[in-house]
Amino acid sequence: MLADRRRFLVLVSSASLVALTGCSRSGHCPICKSGLSTIGRAWYWIDKEQKNLDVWNGSYHGVQGFEDYSPICPRCFVALRATDNAWVRSVENPDSFFVPLDDAIRNVPLPAKTDIRYRIVYAQEFPHLPMDGSCTESVFFWCVLKTEVETKLQAYAIEHGLSLKLDKRNGASDTWVQLIAYLPNKSLERTREG
Repeated sequence: MLADRRRFLVLVSSASLVALTGCSRSGHCPICKSGLSTIGRAWYWIDKEQKNLDVWNGSYHGVQGFEDYSPICPRCFVALRATDNAWVRSVENPDSFFVPLDDAIRNVPLPAKTDIRYRIVYAQEFPHLPMDGSCTESVFFWCVLKTEVETKLQAYAIEHGLSLKLDKRNGASDTWVQLIAYLPNKSLERTREG
C-alpha cells in the first residue's frame, strides 16, 4: 500500500515535468533552443506584459489557456498554450520577436494614433512545433475605422495575401481589426537582431 502511494506521488509530481517539455523532449525552447521555465516560476519577472501578452495581458477576464506549469522560454518569451499545445507570443513591439515577423504583418498601414484604442498587438503562433514550421502571424487592434482606412487595409490585405477580419459592433464607434498571415513553412532562423 505504501509503495502504491509512493509511486502515485512520483507520477503526479512528474506531470509538471512532462508539461514542461511540451513538444520538445529535451525541455528546450523549440524556437531559440534555450532551457524552458514555467509560467508559475516566472511570477517575479518585471514588465511581464512586454514579454508575452498571451500570458500576461492585464485583462480583468484573466488569461485563458495557460497554467502555472505551462512552459515559457526566459529568452524569447514564447509560451506553450495548454489548451492546444501551440507555442505563442504576442507583444506591442513588432521588432521584439526572436524569429522576425513577416514583413507583410510588420508593415500593415495603421490608422492614425488618435483613432487607435488601447494598443496595437503583434502575435506569432506555431501550432505544430517541432513537427513542422507552420505559423500564423497577426496584428490586431481596436480603432475608429474610417472609410478611407478600411479601404486601404482591404487593398493591403489583398495585395499581401492576408486575411482581414473586422468586427463592427452594433451601436459602437470602435471596430476590432485583425490582419492575419498564414505561413505554411516559417523558417526558425533569426534573420534580424532584436
